[in-house]
Amino acid sequence: MCGGAGTRLWPVSNQACPKQFHRLVSDKSVFQETVLRFHGQAGFHPEPVIIS
Repeated sequence: MCGGAGTRLWPVSNQACPKQFHRLVSDKSVFQETVLRFHGQAGFHPEPVIIS
């Protein structure tokens, strides 16, 4: 989800709003989909810790 020059989704994805915060395949952002996918899975903290 990160790395590279970010040219494939430009101008939709940019420094102010990178691709993981866009709704690409559903009504949720890619970031939201990822958090929900791991929610409740064994070995993961119950609340996400987000570091920017």
